[in-house]
Amino acid sequence: MKAQTQGWAEWQLMEPLSSGASGVVYRASRRGYPEDLSAVKIIDVPPDEEETAELRREGMSEEQIRALYRRRTEQIVSGVRRMERFKGMSHLASAEDFRVEPSEDGLGSRVMIRMEYLKPLPAYLADKRMDEAETLQMGIELCMALEILHRSGVIHGDVKPDNILVNDRLPFGVVFKLGDLDALREIGAEGGAASEGGTPSYLPPEVPEGRMPDERSDLYALGLTLYQMVNGKRLPFLPDRQFSSHRDKVMAAQMRLSG
Repeated sequence: MKAQTQGWAEWQLMEPLSSGASGVVYRASRRGYPEDLSAVKIIDVPPDEEETAELRREGMSEEQIRALYRRRTEQIVSGVRRMERFKGMSHLASAEDFRVEPSEDGLGSRVMIRMEYLKPLPAYLADKRMDEAETLQMGIELCMALEILHRSGVIHGDVKPDNILVNDRLPFGVVFKLGDLDALREIGAEGGAASEGGTPSYLPPEVPEGRMPDERSDLYALGLTLYQMVNGKRLPFLPDRQFSSHRDKVMAAQMRLSG
C-alpha cells in the first residue's frame, strides 16, 4: 500500500477490501473513533510509472503527458459527480466526499473517493452460500437500484459480484447495494464499448460483437450473477468442480457467447 493520503489526515487506511483495474478500495477508520468506518477508493493516474515511461518512449512530451493525465482525472471526477446525484437512494452505495491530490512528479494525480463502508459480496460469501430466499432478495434490491439508474439516463455497465456490496451490520438482516458508481455511463453515449468497460464474463453476446451496451446489458449481467449464486458460485457451462482452469473458462465463455 502506498503512503497515507495527505488530504484526509483524520482517516486511517486499513486493509484493502477489493481491487480492480480502476483502483483499490480500503477500509478506513476515523482516528480516535475506530468504530467510525468508511471505504476509501484510491485511483492513481497513471496507475504505475511504466505507463509514463512508455508514453515517453512513444515520443510524447511532458506537457502532452500532463494534459493526457489531466483529462483522465477530469473524467474520473465527472464520474464521482454523477455518483453524488444518487447519494442516499435505496440500494445504491453513497459517496460521502472526494479529494484530488497531485502526484509527486507533478504529471498525474491521485483521486480518493470516500464512501459508506460496505462489505463486497465475495467477502460476504467467503464461508457461505446464498440460499434461494437471499438470492431473490438480492435480485429484487439490485433491480430497484438499476431502475433508479436507468430512469436517470445512465447505465452501470459492470454489474458483477465484485461490484455488489452488503451491509451485514444491521440488527434486522442484510441489505444489498450496487457499488462502483463512479464509472456510470450515459445511455447511448460513445465510449461504452466492451473494450472500454464491463467484465467479459458478464457481457451479453451482442456487446463483444460491437453493439453499444444499454439497460438490457445491466439486466443480463445481473441475471448471470443471480444464476451464479444458485449454481454453486459457478457461471454457465463451467464444470462442477472446485477450481476451473483457464481453458474451462474460455470454453464456457465461448459456449455462452455463441448461444
